[in-house]
Amino acid sequence: MLTSFHFALTFLTTLPIPFRKTLPPEEVAASLAWFPLVGVLLGLIISLAFWLLSPLFPRPVSSVLVVALLVLLTGGFHLDGLADTADGFLSARSRPEDILRIMKDSSIGTMGALGLILLILLKYAAIAQISDRQILSCLILMPVYGRFAIVLLAFLSTYARREGGLGEAITEQVTSREMTYATVTAIVATMLLTGIKGLLVLAIISVYTWGIKLYAARRINGITGDLLGFCCETCEALALLGWVAWFN
Repeated sequence: MLTSFHFALTFLTTLPIPFRKTLPPEEVAASLAWFPLVGVLLGLIISLAFWLLSPLFPRPVSSVLVVALLVLLTGGFHLDGLADTADGFLSARSRPEDILRIMKDSSIGTMGALGLILLILLKYAAIAQISDRQILSCLILMPVYGRFAIVLLAFLSTYARREGGLGEAITEQVTSREMTYATVTAIVATMLLTGIKGLLVLAIISVYTWGIKLYAARRINGITGDLLGFCCETCEALALLGWVAWFN
């Protein structure tokens, strides 16, 4: 358990925690149980930063700095998946192999760049609008929900690429055990920070993630690691929108 949590921490963050051990696919998948808990840690860091920055800067400036901090803490890992997914699915290509080829291309296209810009703007605007009473709780939960969505999408889906990859280990080996751990963590964190109202946001994210699964299955016969990153980032933005609508 400690090994899988250690792997999750080093896989999802840029925190200076060395990890040199090579894990078999089933142990890589086991680390998904701890993804929302890593999200709690990320959320605590950015909420603390926001609390410290708020007396010094206006809310819009603090919001931009917090969004930038989260990018630094994650190395933009999931943003890369967002850009690749936008390029692949919005490229006007219909054949699965063409979409997968574009997603694998390391260069960023117009749709990927637009996706990144719009998502970051949306996060900034939403954080700037959430009420002072709820902002710290929402900042803690935002990374939790994004990483819970990764686990849910992996659990629901099959892997699309024939050549395999790290995403295949995550998708094909994840079990109900990891899904249960991730769900309990997300629900407990929600109840502690936002109460029963927050569960509505979690439910919306779950339905949205299921929708991604269905759409990806129709377009490319499964998901990829890029789609997991896309799901994480868009679920974070969706959670922020939900809190703006619900708590304001």
